[in-house]
Formats: sequence, C-alpha cells, structure tokens
Amino acid sequence: MKMRKLLASISLVAVVLAMLLTTACTPSEDPDESSNVGISTSTTEDATTSTEDMGGDTTEDPTDATNDATLDFGEDTTTDYYEGDPTEPSYDWPEYTDPSTSEDVTTSTESTTTEAPTTQAPTTEAPTTEAPVATTTTTTTASKVTTRPTFPSVEEVPHIDEKEDDAVGSDEDFYEFIKAEDLASDATWMADVGYGVIGGVSYTTHNSGTTGSEEWQWMSGGKKTSWNECIEDFDVKHYVDQIEETGAAYLIWFTQQADRYFCAPNATFDKIVGYEPGMACAERDLIMELAKEVKSRGMKFMLYCTADGPWKEVIPFSALCEKAWNTPTTQSYTWTDAFKKNWCAILQEFSLRYGDLVDGWWVDGADGMKYNNDQELLRISRALKSGNPNTVVCMNGGGASLAPRYYSSADDYAAGEADRFEFYPEDQFITGTSGQQVQWHILSYMNNAISDCAEAGKDTAEFMIDYVQKVMAKKGCVSIDLKNDRYGNINSEHLEIMKKVKAAIRG
Repeated sequence: MKMRKLLASISLVAVVLAMLLTTACTPSEDPDESSNVGISTSTTEDATTSTEDMGGDTTEDPTDATNDATLDFGEDTTTDYYEGDPTEPSYDWPEYTDPSTSEDVTTSTESTTTEAPTTQAPTTEAPTTEAPVATTTTTTTASKVTTRPTFPSVEEVPHIDEKEDDAVGSDEDFYEFIKAEDLASDATWMADVGYGVIGGVSYTTHNSGTTGSEEWQWMSGGKKTSWNECIEDFDVKHYVDQIEETGAAYLIWFTQQADRYFCAPNATFDKIVGYEPGMACAERDLIMELAKEVKSRGMKFMLYCTADGPWKEVIPFSALCEKAWNTPTTQSYTWTDAFKKNWCAILQEFSLRYGDLVDGWWVDGADGMKYNNDQELLRISRALKSGNPNTVVCMNGGGASLAPRYYSSADDYAAGEADRFEFYPEDQFITGTSGQQVQWHILSYMNNAISDCAEAGKDTAEFMIDYVQKVMAKKGCVSIDLKNDRYGNINSEHLEIMKKVKAAIRG
C-alpha cells in the first residue's frame, strides 16, 4: 500500500511538470488568448445579452435586427417602444454595469487525454515511450449584469456642426430675428370647408399586439411586428375611401408622437441620431402616398407633428439635445438649443419633400416648458413653411380644458385642442394681445362625444350634426379625431356617425 501511494504521488508530480512544460513551450498566436477563453456576459433579468467571442463562441449577436431586444431604463414605459425592434444606433455607446449587482463567476473544468510523442533517448539504450499525459483545459464563464446601451456623454453624441450639410443654415441664419407677418398665411379656407378628420398610425397603439386596452388590441390587429411591417400593413386607398364617406374636407395625419417612430423616411433624423433606415423612420413613405391619394379626391391634406420630439426615448432624445440625460423622467428633461435646431432641420426635410401637398400643420408639444418665446416657435413655423409658404400652421400650448384661444404669433389658426366638443365661436377670428388674428378652430375626439352622449341619453350623430352646424354658422372649423387600425379601417361606430354628419351638412 505504501509503495502504491508513493508511485501515485510520483505520477501526479510528473503530470503537473508536464503541464507546466507544455504551457511554457507552446507559443500563443494572440497574447490575450491565453487569459481570455470563452468569456461571456449575460443578463440576469430582462436586459439585452452581449457576448465577447474570443474562443470560438457562436452566441447570437444582440444587435442583429432579428433579435428581440429590450432596453431597461428603469420604471418607465420606454421599454414598450424598444421591444421587438433594433434598438442601438449605428455608433458605439458606452457600456454600463449596475454596481448594485455583484459578479458571479463560475469555473468549469474539462479533461482530455492526449498521447505524448515517442522520444529517442541520447544513449544506446532502447527507446522509451512516456505514459499518456492528462491535460486539463479550464474555461471560465463570468456571469454578471449585462453591459447595455446607456446615456452618452456629450462628446459621444453626434453634433449638428459635424454634419456634411447643415440643413437649417448657420447659427447666424437660424437665429436671425423673424417677423411674424413675414410668415403669416391665410387660414380662412378652414371656415369655408367647415370640418375635417384626424387619423394616424402610432407604434404604441397600432403595434401593441395583445397587450394594452381593448381598443389598442383592435388598432394593432393583435399584432406586434417591426415598425416597417406595421406601416406596410396600411391600405391607403381603402382608408381614403372611408374618409370620403365622412364628408371631411381635409385629413390631418400623424407623423410621429413622443417616440422615435415616424411613418415616413427622414434622413436628417437618422443622421443626427445615428439610426439606420427603418430602425426609427419607416422605409415606406406612407405620408407621400396618403397626401397624393387625398389630394386626388379634392380634399386638403395636413400633418400633425410635434415640437418636443421623441422625449419618451432617452437615446434619440439625448442625441438630438446633444446632451446626455441620465433619467427617463420628463421632469429632468430640458429641450436644449441644439435640440430645437436639430428638430427644425428634421421638420424642414418633410416640408421640402412634400411641398404643396401639405396644406397645413398642427404642431403639438409647443408649450412653455420647452419653448421660451415666440421667436423659437416662429423658427418651427419657418421650417414647416420652407416647402410651401402658403401652408397654415398652429402651435398647441396645452390646456385641453380651455376654449380655443390665441397662443403665439407663429399661429395662423388656433390649435383648439379640447377634451370635448363643448366650445362655440363668437366670431371667425380670435384676436391676440398684439392685435394678430387667428382662425377659430377646435380639435376633439369622437370617443369622448360618444361617451358623453351615452351618459346624457343623446344620440351622438344628432349631437355632432348640431355642433358642427353651429360652429360653421360662426365661420369656425371642427377637426374630429376618428380611430383607425393598422390596416386602415376606421372604427365602424365612428364612421357611421360621420356618414350621417355628411348627409346632413354636405347634402
């Protein structure tokens, strides 16, 4: 027994010495490979997965467009906008590791047996063959919280001055004083036509799948796809056929709201933020198709846009502001001068592309929390009128419980957003403190009209006919929000009500 133990000890020493000699004599092609074999990092919860392939690992690249990735920026609905789409811009973002999560490193050992070569001794004795040597390969796998895109530093955010062409001109040109009267357009045609409708496709509501409210599920058709697929589903001709049935003289169509998803391409946005086409701006130009179809039917075409951009998404908002925001809460956001200039360039691209096809713009999110004075709003108006100086513009400063009012010298007509159809004009025009007049206009929601009438025991169609007629009698204008799904179907109840409005008003 003692002899066996002694022989076993000698064999173990020989194995260790052989391993050390093999390691010392074997050259490495990459000096880093010897200490980095198959190191990977993975998420512990819902964060994305990233893999550093240094040892033949075939783990899927998390930035691949087919990989569903969710960015978790904390307790915020932001994650709803990222899910299921490519999420990272084309430039590199700094890595972030949650310091509150400790590393959990595990080591696995894999044993393999190899035959040592036969060696000839330098003496006249017979050759000897060494016993097989057991070599051990150790693979270390580090498991810790995932590195993920986070808030860029100012230096890492693309700056508008670095672009090849500055669409809105130099700072001197951009900040040149604007006279409101030089931009003013005639919006009295709105009094002549009386009423129009509003529609749109939003990532949140029209691509929500089976989550969200019952209405959202109808609007999305129960589908959650890429943004491009969502926009491809929309049937322009079918939708405009229904708009004609409402008797609307114009359509106001959404471009984007709160997130990064535009229903048309915008190279300026992609360039500033760093997205590839289709990651934020749809590759199909749904706006162009709708504009041409609507205009071919003798109706006017208008666009809804925002002045506050994708404020619900930290990455694109930070890039537009050229400032790193470290919280997804709006209370900490500041719409910087850089953002305002960048956003004007984005809106200007749309205006120049669509030109005379766009008869008006309804600009949301232009309140005093973001914009400090009329000059800032006039710069937006200037960008929107760059493709058509006769297009009409209004700025929505909030206050949906207030009657339509004069808001800024950048307005040609009142934004007039109201929760309900409960306000009536005293005159065609609303006069501001400076004496400028804007066309009276109200924008409200068919859903609210239906619920209010049901509560009051009224017929919604009769109410809407009476309301529109009274507003038109004073040369005001009514915009009615109708819900549609991702395929272009208008809510059937909304459509039936509007058919009765058309019969009573248009004849």
